[in-house]
Amino acid sequence: DLYNTDRPGKHEGFYLGLISGVLFPSDVVLREPSGISPSHPDNASYDADTGYMVGLQIGHDFGTVRAEADYSYQNFDASGDYSLSASIHSFLGRLILEKEFGDQFDFRLGLGMGVGMVNIDSTTEISGTGFAYDFLVGCSYRLLDHLSLQLDYRYYLSAANDEFDHMKSHIWLFSVGFDL
Repeated sequence: DLYNTDRPGKHEGFYLGLISGVLFPSDVVLREPSGISPSHPDNASYDADTGYMVGLQIGHDFGTVRAEADYSYQNFDASGDYSLSASIHSFLGRLILEKEFGDQFDFRLGLGMGVGMVNIDSTTEISGTGFAYDFLVGCSYRLLDHLSLQLDYRYYLSAANDEFDHMKSHIWLFSVGFDL
């Protein structure tokens, strides 16, 4: 017993998680109708400020593969000719591959796909729903038997529509996972 340390073990099964992060969005491009014709819009670019992201996730850990679903809310402001506020509600399904390093650390790679609902509030309200996806790379640390901490980087992209261009973001996330 002298050499036996109680290190938290990896749990396979269902888990819940809380997500929070810092959002570094790319500049926002709005497509505004020009005076020439509605089929030739003018593009107005806005400098995006740093924002935030919060969310929830539920998933199943199969050992080296995780399947999860998450809901996230992203919010940021931008400035240009006038200021605007953008928010994105995303529902994504994701596959994550994990590689164990030691007893408590995991390296993670993942791909998520789903739907993103974009709302831009400026002089008028612009909204659209479309395909969204993200790429994930990060690490996980098992703190207790049923509690883990994750630090991830995600690149997020949503589809464009007639009124705005793609919404792109670099996101640094911190999440807490609770094994069920």
